[in-house]
Order: sequence, then structure tokens, then C-alpha cells
Amino acid sequence: MTRYRSLNSVLAAEQEMIRLCTFEDLEVFRAVSMSYVLSGFGHIFADSKGSAVTFAKSTQVRHIHEFISHNWSTPRWTKFLSLVLHSNLRLALCSTSFLTLLLVISGLCRVLPLFLQHVQEDFYGPTSNTQGFSCYCIVIGNLNFFLACFLGHKLRLKETLVFLDKACICQTDEEMKAKGIKSLSAFLANPE
Repeated sequence: MTRYRSLNSVLAAEQEMIRLCTFEDLEVFRAVSMSYVLSGFGHIFADSKGSAVTFAKSTQVRHIHEFISHNWSTPRWTKFLSLVLHSNLRLALCSTSFLTLLLVISGLCRVLPLFLQHVQEDFYGPTSNTQGFSCYCIVIGNLNFFLACFLGHKLRLKETLVFLDKACICQTDEEMKAKGIKSLSAFLANPE
């Protein structure tokens, strides 16, 4: 008898988990693009108040790629920089490495001009020597890294769909807001 009760309680718990992880109303399963979240240097994080405008930026979807969980007391710039690094760091590192390799090869093949630097060595006596050096890797490499970090999300071929509460849960209609909050576990269970 005890064995059947424990089996029934396990089955009941499993059914409750399935119920919590599915959407009762697919209208609340919404996402917003990562490009929108990062646009304007994370302008959506300027305040916690949602509106019909922010909700209109989200669309009904079948899946989301990422669930953004955050704290509204954290400063906007901290959130923005964290998301920029999370979504664009790989692109920034790969593109900067490839560009640096091209610049090094171009410098070795004398395709790019070298800057001249006069070097005086006093160890064996006063001599004057001219050496060439290249600063292309430092200047262009760093510029590429920062541009790829801050603008890389705009270059993606496939848009990243994310859940962000302010945009994906209707903040103006209390009934839809309650449905969205009730469906948070389903959002967490459905990212790719």
C-alpha cells in the first residue's frame, strides 16, 4: 500500500512538473531579439517600467534561445556590458585573431608600410640605427575587437531570440501579466 502511495505521489509530482513547464496559453510565449535588447547601449534597462511599446517589440514564438534573468537594482551599463560580452565575445575574438594574422602577414610581405624609429644604443658607444615597426595590429586589432563586441549582434545572420520580462510579459494588461508570470517556469524549460 505504501509503495502505491509513493508511486502515486511521484506520478502526481511528474504531472505537476509537466503542467508547470507547458504553456496554457501560447499567446504569452513571446521573445524579443537580442539586437533590440542591446540597441541604444541597452536602453531597455534604463528603468524597470514596462509599456505597450516595449511589449510590442516582442513577438509570439515557438522557441527562445536564451532566458535573460536580471536584477533591476543592477546598473544599466553593467547589464549591457555583460550581455555584449556574452553574445559577441566569440565573434570579436575570432575576427580580431583573423585580422591580426592578415596584418602580420601583410607586414612581413612589406605590403603595409613600416614606421621608422630611430634607436640609439649607448652600450657599445653612441650609434644611430633606424628600425621599422608596425602598429597596425595594435590599432586596427583593438578597433576591430571593440566594434565586434559592441556591434556584433547586428551582423548575425540568424537573430537570437531572448526572453526579457519587461518586453515579453505584458505590463499594461493585468490578466495577461498574471498569465505571463504564471508561465515563467515554461519559459525556463523551453530555451534551445
